[in-house]
Amino acid sequence: MRARRTSSVRGGVEPRLAELAAVEALGPIWPKHRLEHLDPKKFWEWEFWTHPIGNGPYRFVRYLSERAIEFEANADYYRGKPKIERLILKFVGDAGLTELLSENADVVMAGDPSQIPRVVSDDRFRVYYSIGPGALAIYWKHDPPLFRDPRIRHALTLAINRKELLGVLDLPADLPFSDGVFTDRQVRRRELPEPLPYDPAKATALLEEAGWHDRDGDDVRDRDGRPFRFTIIAQPRNGADRLAVLVQSYLRRVGVQMEIQGLDSVQPRVLAGQFEAALLFHSNTQYGQRNFFGRGGIHKGTGYSNADAFRLIDAAVATTDPDEPDRLYRELTAVYRADLPVTRLVPNVRVHFAHRRLRGLGTPFHADPDRYMEDLWIEE
Repeated sequence: MRARRTSSVRGGVEPRLAELAAVEALGPIWPKHRLEHLDPKKFWEWEFWTHPIGNGPYRFVRYLSERAIEFEANADYYRGKPKIERLILKFVGDAGLTELLSENADVVMAGDPSQIPRVVSDDRFRVYYSIGPGALAIYWKHDPPLFRDPRIRHALTLAINRKELLGVLDLPADLPFSDGVFTDRQVRRRELPEPLPYDPAKATALLEEAGWHDRDGDDVRDRDGRPFRFTIIAQPRNGADRLAVLVQSYLRRVGVQMEIQGLDSVQPRVLAGQFEAALLFHSNTQYGQRNFFGRGGIHKGTGYSNADAFRLIDAAVATTDPDEPDRLYRELTAVYRADLPVTRLVPNVRVHFAHRRLRGLGTPFHADPDRYMEDLWIEE
């Protein structure tokens, strides 16, 4: 049931998992006056979870069932009371689209991209895209001579038309992507580093400069008797296999032969260093970047090492100043753009489906309903 000026929102995780995610994000920070007398060993038994408190735009009202929570607009919110009076968060698993199409919900958060054609075919609904913290990227193995030279990594990046790759995944052609890392706050301020352009002519020039020429006319460059051939490993899901085929065609145009090997799991091979190139997710977060380098300042799989990058990541993890990560990430982006240890192909994207009566959302910088609820309104 939906009351007037109410938005029903579906989440894709069970309530217990949602609570756990919140706990991990908060770490050891707790409201002492409410929780200091409770036993941490009985964390999941705390009555606090049945009557949570907060100072955000919405306040907890009640659990409607094990799969729904009701919230109300907070009249004391510092930005003013939100326009939508009541909010019902439903946990419906894979049934989100059914709930939306039957108009039992106004939003499906983090929807299945394969359902986009079904949604856009119905004038009652809209599709919104938001940029997540990371990208699907090509990891280059730096140890063998083939990719040790940063000119080669730049050349191969310039040879790939990444805007066209967006279309392969049914993503908007104008969705921004970047050759660099950025914080969540930089996304909200629309301060994304510029990507390298699609420039096959410059890619060809860099390959020639690095000594790779097609001397025998077989359309594959060679140097010192070795043809420019390598194998990329990819998982046949999330569109990675389709992206690999298109990347293969782009590189062939500049005289580079790339073979594709499909694997059920790519990460173990990368961590073991048993690859030449790999399609894998590259994280933007401080801890994701820290894991990229490991404890020794060298990425275990690729062999990439840069003391400046390692120092900047450590500083970003350690700082308590909310403004400092933005500055550090700008420096880190400069390092990464010079080295290109990975080639970011397409951004990590969250897809949200919404009824057209829900207004205030926008792709890609204002598309997450759970982050911008106080900016939304219902247009009957």
